[in-house]
Amino acid sequence: MSFTSEKINTSSFFNVKHYNPFKPVKDQKGVLVAINGTIAGLEFVSRTEAYRRLHDRIIGSYAIEAMLHERVGYGAIEPGSFIEEIMGADEKSYPSPGYGTDHRYTSDHITGSALTYRSEVVHSVFFSLGNDCSKTG
Repeated sequence: MSFTSEKINTSSFFNVKHYNPFKPVKDQKGVLVAINGTIAGLEFVSRTEAYRRLHDRIIGSYAIEAMLHERVGYGAIEPGSFIEEIMGADEKSYPSPGYGTDHRYTSDHITGSALTYRSEVVHSVFFSLGNDCSKTG
């Protein structure tokens, strides 16, 4: 038996009909994603055009996470506590290999990063740690 490495065409994978309900809206620059009423992550891109190009891949990655659960339900979320967790996280900053500064954030409940250039956020992403997406809220 032999194994071969094949390149998977992810662009066609992320264009299946399951993603149609999640089209970006005008001027959208980010997304807060919840699975089963629990926040899974937050992603922000400073330019609308850049976000629009990344939207299907971002949504697709969370859709894959949701498919790992036996049941996916809907529930109300409270984003305030997630934002507060981000604001209270420990931050470490490093010069970026390219332009700007890399910021890394950690707490007991979240992890994340941001790239800033000239004091403006270019891209940021935050994920819940130990996210039990089997709960509904």
